[in-house]
Amino acid sequence: MKKAWFLSIIGLVLLFSWSCREDFDYEPSVGQLSFSKDTVFLDTVFKGISSSTYSLTVYNTSSTDIRIPTVTLKNGEQSQYRLNVNGNAGNSFTDVPLLAKDSLFIFIETTVTDVNENEFLYTDVLQLGQEDNYQEVPLITLVKQANFIYADGTSRKKTIQIGQDIDGNPIQVEGFVLKDDQLEFVNTQPYVVYGYAIVPENKQLNVAAGSRVHFHSNSGIYISSNSQLNVNGVLSEDINQLENEVIFEGDRLEPEFAHVAGQWGGIIFEANSINNSLHHLTIKNAQIGIQIKGDPNDDAPNIQLNNCQIHNSSIVNMMSQGGSFTAVNSVFGSAGNNSVLLQKGGFYSFTHCTLANYWNEGFRTQPAFFIHATENGGSYPLSLVMENSIIDGSTFSEIALSIDISTIQELRFNHTSLKTTTLDLTPDISIEASEYFINPILNPALTYLNPNKLLFWPQSGSETLDIGDPNISADFPKDIHGVDRMTSPDLGAKELLP
Repeated sequence: MKKAWFLSIIGLVLLFSWSCREDFDYEPSVGQLSFSKDTVFLDTVFKGISSSTYSLTVYNTSSTDIRIPTVTLKNGEQSQYRLNVNGNAGNSFTDVPLLAKDSLFIFIETTVTDVNENEFLYTDVLQLGQEDNYQEVPLITLVKQANFIYADGTSRKKTIQIGQDIDGNPIQVEGFVLKDDQLEFVNTQPYVVYGYAIVPENKQLNVAAGSRVHFHSNSGIYISSNSQLNVNGVLSEDINQLENEVIFEGDRLEPEFAHVAGQWGGIIFEANSINNSLHHLTIKNAQIGIQIKGDPNDDAPNIQLNNCQIHNSSIVNMMSQGGSFTAVNSVFGSAGNNSVLLQKGGFYSFTHCTLANYWNEGFRTQPAFFIHATENGGSYPLSLVMENSIIDGSTFSEIALSIDISTIQELRFNHTSLKTTTLDLTPDISIEASEYFINPILNPALTYLNPNKLLFWPQSGSETLDIGDPNISADFPKDIHGVDRMTSPDLGAKELLP
């Protein structure tokens, strides 16, 4: 009995010693590793903004268990890359085990803060093995300089309301007031906005043609009462590059973020902010692209939108609460709820506009176009004219009205296509038996180039081609991209792509 007990103890000791001596089990790697990539490209980042996490898979294709003596960055502790190996973060690791025919994941990130050029490559090298016999994988990141707009020690701060939560409680954030020397955005470098930038009362924020403005998470622009936003984009020669367009979007430049909704807050116009002018502006990937807090009894125009596109907002592209705007040659694309939501009445005009909601990031219950001019038993004055336009989307009905006809000052849908399953939009308003609808086009066959990639050019065979009222088009002879529409105009913001 004692002998058996003694032999068991000896066995356990030997087993424990064997399991703790990795050098008995693993041979050092001597160049037999293979990799999922020969170079890791971390795409493009702004200075000071963290990249996404990228992965590299390391394979041991041999039949021998090995250990990698060193996994390190060539620039060592000075490197602006970060590694994670086997769940451990750092810049250098030793004796990393890798079983035969097995693989190892290395995760890589960077935040580049040392920049002295407008645009350049930041590089380092991932080294695996032992000194004088490393296997190497280059790491490459394109870093762009930017004008950073944020609250510094001298910025005046102000609490603003950016919306309401699901229970109707105000959502308030602390913004910072732009200084006079921050009210002119030019196109020499992109801008990155951290937080809500407030245009102070009686001031104007002017954005030059070709400007690119990027917003960090939970950031946006707040236009105070009696202040203005003037976006001065102009027609571009290249419809893909949009070199003269002004673009507002998030600050993540990696390709996988190109169509991720809700990356930033949006643009908020306070009541009594009037005569704002937006020309050739694209807003994408916000929460609420544009929000107007208007006065339902004041028909002074809050915003004039010409040749604008608002796409892929996680909540609503264009929301007005008793406001006023005029939209021409503009696209209100996919959104998590509504493409356009008009609450508390207001004064609106749409000419040659496309409202098309093909949201594919989840289940959508709201129509593309929703007019809600009644609330809590009350009603608000409403004036709305929509001409040569399109209301469309991926659900069965894309228009809904909640209107008290006694408060309608004007309501006219003229030569506009409507996707709907009912002719009776309210108990008092029927599309067929109402003076509010002039030559409506109901549920036409309509296809686009690629709505999932925000490409809302109508395609050949669409039943909205060549049926617009030329008398309406006479004042707007070219579409959003400068294509002539004087002969047989199409409905919507975009003519058939030549």
